[in-house]
Amino acid sequence: MARNDTGNSSILKNEFVDDGAGNFRWAFETSNGIKAEQTGVPGLVRSGNAAADGKVPKNETTESEEEGGAEISGSYSYIAPDGQMISVTYTAGVDGFRPKGFIVAIQV
Repeated sequence: MARNDTGNSSILKNEFVDDGAGNFRWAFETSNGIKAEQTGVPGLVRSGNAAADGKVPKNETTESEEEGGAEISGSYSYIAPDGQMISVTYTAGVDGFRPKGFIVAIQV
């Protein structure tokens, strides 16, 4: 797809679905090459510092998971000024935000 440098673009796709129970999906696309979408489902929340008996041993952290979070996956892409397609996919949830893609720097 050629980049639209006029600054004017139109919406080709715009969708949003929410079932009211924590499940959702949205997506959009524009005529200048921008696309994004995301899907979410109910998930877990991770919390720490609480053992099953309520006591936390010195210098020790325990983690537990409970309902209330969300598990999300999505992607976005666009055409850079040099004409190159930039694409990123990601997940987010109990393990944090995890992007993967062309311009994502990985820190070790």
